[in-house]
Amino acid sequence: MTVPAQRSDAPGDPTSDDLFSAALINRYLAEPFIPRTWLAERIEADFAAPSCRIVLVTGPAGVGKSALAAWMTQRHGLSPRYFLRVDSRVGHSCGDTHDLLISLGRQLAALRPDLFDDPQVRIDIESEIGQVAEGGSHTGLEARQITANPFKPLSVRIRQRVEMLEGRSTGITTDRLDADPELMDPRQLQRLALFDPARALLKKDPGARIVVIIDALDELDEPHVPGLRPDTVTGWLANCPTPPDNVRIMATSRPHPRLREVVLHHGERLHEIHLEPNTAEAVADVRAYAEAVAGDPEFGAALRSRAVNLRHTVHAVAERAAGNFLFLVSWVRAVRGAVEDDRPDDLRALTDLSRLPADLDGLHEHLLSQIHGRAQAGQWDEIWHPLLATLAVARAPLPEARLLHWAGLAGRRTAARLALRDLRQLVVRDPGDGALSLYHASVTRFLTSPETDADENRWLYYVDPVIHNQRLAHQILDTYGANWTTCEDDYALTHVLGHLISALDAGLDDTREPADRTALAACADSLATVIEDPAYADTRAARLDPLDLFTDCLAAHRALTAAAPGLAPRVARAVAAHAVRAEARDTPGPLGAAALHAALVYRTDADAFYAAVLTSAADRGFLSAHIPGRRVPHVRGEFLRTQAGRLRRHGAVTEAEALLAELARDDTATAAQRSTDLYDQGYAAFLRGEIRPAHELMVRSADAAREAGNEVSAWVSRSIAAQFAYYGKWLSADDYERELNEMDAFLETVPRPAGSMAERFRMNCHAHLFDLAVLEGNGPLAEREWHVLDTDPWIRRAQNPLYHLRFDARLALLRGEASGACDHYEALLGPDVLDATEPPQNEGTARDLLDYGRALAAAGRTPEAVHAWRLAMTTPDHTAAWLWKPRVQRLLAETG
Repeated sequence: MTVPAQRSDAPGDPTSDDLFSAALINRYLAEPFIPRTWLAERIEADFAAPSCRIVLVTGPAGVGKSALAAWMTQRHGLSPRYFLRVDSRVGHSCGDTHDLLISLGRQLAALRPDLFDDPQVRIDIESEIGQVAEGGSHTGLEARQITANPFKPLSVRIRQRVEMLEGRSTGITTDRLDADPELMDPRQLQRLALFDPARALLKKDPGARIVVIIDALDELDEPHVPGLRPDTVTGWLANCPTPPDNVRIMATSRPHPRLREVVLHHGERLHEIHLEPNTAEAVADVRAYAEAVAGDPEFGAALRSRAVNLRHTVHAVAERAAGNFLFLVSWVRAVRGAVEDDRPDDLRALTDLSRLPADLDGLHEHLLSQIHGRAQAGQWDEIWHPLLATLAVARAPLPEARLLHWAGLAGRRTAARLALRDLRQLVVRDPGDGALSLYHASVTRFLTSPETDADENRWLYYVDPVIHNQRLAHQILDTYGANWTTCEDDYALTHVLGHLISALDAGLDDTREPADRTALAACADSLATVIEDPAYADTRAARLDPLDLFTDCLAAHRALTAAAPGLAPRVARAVAAHAVRAEARDTPGPLGAAALHAALVYRTDADAFYAAVLTSAADRGFLSAHIPGRRVPHVRGEFLRTQAGRLRRHGAVTEAEALLAELARDDTATAAQRSTDLYDQGYAAFLRGEIRPAHELMVRSADAAREAGNEVSAWVSRSIAAQFAYYGKWLSADDYERELNEMDAFLETVPRPAGSMAERFRMNCHAHLFDLAVLEGNGPLAEREWHVLDTDPWIRRAQNPLYHLRFDARLALLRGEASGACDHYEALLGPDVLDATEPPQNEGTARDLLDYGRALAAAGRTPEAVHAWRLAMTTPDHTAAWLWKPRVQRLLAETG
C-alpha cells in the first residue's frame, strides 16, 4: 500500500497550484495518449441508468485505470476529481473523508459558484447609539454560534455611529465561528460540498450532471486490519446515503475484498466494470499506443542510428503485452533509458524479441538482470540490493540521504549514488523534493513476492519483507532507540512500529527456517520494547497525534497475538502504563484516560485489547509500580469508572455494577467521584428496569455534584432523572421538555471546550429533546432539534455514523417516509439483521427493532415487520428492553 504523501497546503485549497490535479492529469494525457472510447461509452451507458449512482471500474495493475480516470475528467463540464496516487507509487491525496469532501466542494465552488446558495452570505449591522450612560455597553450582534459555509464567502459589514458612548461598543460577539471544514461532521460536509450544490443544479439545469472521479481506492486497503475505516474515502463510499439523482461517481481500484462492502451497501445503485488485459478491446488499445510511440520521429531516429526499427519492434512488443498497457509503457521507458545512457548491451537485450519475456514480472526480471550484470563483484549484495530492498519496504518516498542511511550506505555515498543511477529504470526521483521511490507498485510486488524467492532464476532479486522491514526498523532503533527524546525525524517516530508489524505479518505466511524464526522472535520483542519505552511514547505524542499511537499499539497487539502470543500482553500493559502515568499528573497528559477512551472505545476490533488495558490500569499493584502511591486511589478510580462504562455499553450490566459497588465502598471518594458512581449505578438500574431506584440514584448524583461545586454535572444527573421520571409516567412531556430547556439555557452560559462534559451533554440535551418530540409525535420540535444535532460539534468529532443514522431513521419514520426509514434502520442494524438467530445485545436494540418493524409495516412488508418485533422480544431486559417490549407485544397482537 502506498503511504499518502503529506500535503503542504490545505485539502482542496483554492490557493493551491493544482486544485483540479491538472499537472497529474496532463501527465496521463500527454502524448502518446490513447482515448478508450469503447470503455467511456460503456461507462456513460451505466451513468444513464436511472438507478445508477456509482460505476466501479476494477482491474489488475497495468490495464490503464488511472489514465482512464484522468481522461474521464475531461468529458464532463462538472467533474470534480480525487486521485489517491501518482503513477501508482507516490501518494497524491491523503485519502480521508474530509480531504475528499473538502476537495470536491472547493472544485465545484470554483466551477459553479452559483450552485452554492446565496454566494455571498452577509452579516450587515448598522447601529446608531448616542447618549449612553457612563460604563454602558452596546453589542450590534450577539450570537451563540455562527456557522459559515466553507465553500462560499462570508461578508461582514458593521456600521456604527457613536456619539459619547463612554463605554464599550462591540460589533459582533460569538461563542463559536464555525467555518473550518476540517472540524465539520462528514454528513454536514457531504451535504455542503456535494449534495446541496447538486440539488441546486437540478433546479437550475435539470439535464446537467455532476460526475465525481475517484482513482485508486486500493491505495487505502489495509489487508491486516478488519473492516473498513469510516474516515477513509472507501469507508465513506460504503456508508454514504444515496447521492442526488444528478450525481454520478466513477471510482477505480485494483480488486480487493473491502470493495465488497461498497458493493453491498449500494446494491443496484452500483454498476461494476471489470477490465482484463487480454480482451480484444484492450489489445487494440495497446496496439494503438504502440503506433503512437512508433510515430515519435526523434525516438525513431535514435533507434535507427542503433540499427533498431522502432515501428516493427514496438508493435512486436505490443503483441507480447497482450493488452497490458504497463508492460508496453515499462518497456518504452527502459528503452529510452538505455538510449539516453548509451547502454548498447541493454538496448540489444530489450529489442531482441527472442529474449524479451511475455509478462510484466518477466519484464521486471529482465530489467533487473541487466542491472545485476553491470554490478561489479560483490556490489550487488553490498549496494544495489540494499537500495532496492529499502525502497521496496519504505512506507513513504525517501530523500536520498535518508535512503542511504536506512540502507546502511551512508559511508559509501559515491558508490551508492552511482548505483542509483544504474537503477533509474526502476527508481524515480520526485521532481519537487527529490525523494526516491520505486516507479510502480508492481515492482514492489515482484521484489517481495514469495514466488520470486521460489524461482531459481529470480531468487537473487527477492526482498524478504520480514528481514528488510526488521532491518530498517533496527536502523531506526540504532539511531534513536537509546534516547527517543532527541528524535525529530517524523518518519522514524511514525513508521518504526509499522515496519516491525509488517515484518511479523509477512512472517506469518511463510514456513521459516529456525534462524528466521529466531529473527521473528527478536522482531516481536523489539516491537513490544519500543511500545514500552516511555520516551518513545511521550516524544511521539508530543510531535504527532497521540490517538495514532494508540491505533498503532492496537495493530501491534493484533500482530503479536498471531505471531508471538506470549508478548501481546506486554503491549496492553505498556499502553496502560503510559495512560496511568499521564493520568497521574496534576494536568493529565496527551496519553491519559480521555485520549485512550477516544481512540479505542468506538472501535469494534479493539474491545479485547481495550479490556486488557483497563484491567491493568485498574490494578492496585500495577498502579503502585508506575505512579506515586498517593495518586493510586484517584487514578484507579478513574479507570474503574471507565471500565464500568465500557462493560455497561456492552451489556455486561452485572459486571459493571460489581465495579460500581466496589467504588461505592471507597470512603475516601470525593463528592465528585460519588456523583459519578451514583450516576453509573442509577443508569445500570434503569437498564434493568428498576426505574424508581434509578431515579433516586440520579437525584443523589445531582446532589453530590452540587456538593462538589460542579453545576454542570448536577444538571446532567438532574436531566437523566427527569428522563427516567418521564419514562415512568410520573413526569409529563411538557414538564420534561421544560426541564431540558432549562438545562440547555444553563449550559449556554458556561464554557464548553472541545470534548468537555458541558459540550457533550449539551448535545445530549438536544438529543433528548429530539427523542421526546419523536415519542410525542411533535414534528416541528423534532425537525428543529434534528437540525441542531446535524451540526453539533461533539457529534462531528466523534465521527460515529450510528448517531446520525439513528436520528435520520427516527425522523423519517415520524415524517411517514417508510422506505427511507427502512433504509436507515437497515444501515443502523445491519442488512442481515432479520436473518440473525438472535438480535444485537446493545442498549436500545429493542427500540430500534420496534421502530424498524413499524417502518417495515408502513412500507407494506408486514411479515418482515413481525419478524423484527419477535426479535425485539428476545433482547435482554438489562439493555432497557423492558421499556419497549410492552409496545412490541401490542403491535404483535394487533397484527395477529
